[in-house]
Amino acid sequence: MSLFKLTRLECKQTSGSGQSDDDVYLNVQVDNGKLKKKVWGGSHGENIEQGDTKAINLVYDVKDKLRVDLWEWDANSSNDLLGSAMIYADSHSGQCALVNPDENDEYVLYFEKL
Repeated sequence: MSLFKLTRLECKQTSGSGQSDDDVYLNVQVDNGKLKKKVWGGSHGENIEQGDTKAINLVYDVKDKLRVDLWEWDANSSNDLLGSAMIYADSHSGQCALVNPDENDEYVLYFEKL
């Protein structure tokens, strides 16, 4: 078992190319367990703009892998998947790019192995 802390999320680019912000939230799945929805960001997402960094500070006990999905909440249409990352139990502290070329969004998820 390995403990991982999702520390922060950095917004490199929003779909509005810096002209608008995103309302984002995280879904996670530990190992092959049930998908946990909106573990960070709340029901309508955390507001984030290009250049912003937001603290997450969630800790998970991982036997095999931790899947993290970043979603953008949309009031008038279906929510958009902005990117996914897999963090494996044997990973070291680091970062993952969360990118959706169709939406032109780019984020970086930082994590620590505890």
